[in-house]
Amino acid sequence: MKRSNFAEKLKKMKKPAAISIKQSARRATIGTITPGMVAIAIGWQSRCLHLIAYLEKTPNSDDFEAVSDIAGEIISDFPDYFTKTKEECRLIDNQNAEYDEQLGCLINLK
Repeated sequence: MKRSNFAEKLKKMKKPAAISIKQSARRATIGTITPGMVAIAIGWQSRCLHLIAYLEKTPNSDDFEAVSDIAGEIISDFPDYFTKTKEECRLIDNQNAEYDEQLGCLINLK
């Protein structure tokens, strides 16, 4: 499905379905992730999209910019629903991976 058709369908929805947000997030990560990203957790509540990027190295400005770009891509698919975002980058030890389980979706990147 072309980007414009996908976005058009999503814009018609009042409250987005979880599967649609997950699909949007997967699409948004294509070509956007940085080499150190291991996973991205996504959650939403009260019209706020919350993204946490988990990295295997100390986050730098490229990582923060990539997370911001991913958030922007997702909210652009749902302009009538999301009104704000919360974005984080967290360093994670792959030996003892602890992801924020309160967020509804985890996209593994490796």
